[in-house]
Amino acid sequence: MNDQTQHTSLPGLYQRVLEVNEDTTHDHIRHMQDAVEAAVARVAEVRTVWTQALIEWINANGDLVVGDIRYYVGTSKTTKCIDKGQTLFNILDAAAGDLDSVARCLSANAWKPGECRGILKGELWDENFTVEPVMDLKTGKPKKQVNRVDSKFLTRKKM
Repeated sequence: MNDQTQHTSLPGLYQRVLEVNEDTTHDHIRHMQDAVEAAVARVAEVRTVWTQALIEWINANGDLVVGDIRYYVGTSKTTKCIDKGQTLFNILDAAAGDLDSVARCLSANAWKPGECRGILKGELWDENFTVEPVMDLKTGKPKKQVNRVDSKFLTRKKM
């Protein structure tokens, strides 16, 4: 590995990060911060390109199964509260006034849809929340994503 590659490769960058200590100069720390930020951006770009390639591969070949993990293509969705005030009333009523249950439903965006679904059942949940596909701005179609299911836990994680 040449000297330039050692400084720009992830293993080289990792080694340089490990060498940082309290005696490292301010200029070197600034340089390292820039290098780490650039590496993170490159990795994010690789992940974006990889996800698109994986979506195309799964569409052509079917789900990818690796041990207990199954990867499949799904549509990105977002859940939105329809009426925050009415939702508060319905959660208080469905939780029989239990404020701890109400507090567990709160989030920075007013309500945690998953927690609320546990309290507001069926039609009552549907009256307060809507689930919509996230649209791809370029195509105008629902945005696709690769979902990951670990059969050991039966939960879904987005890549």
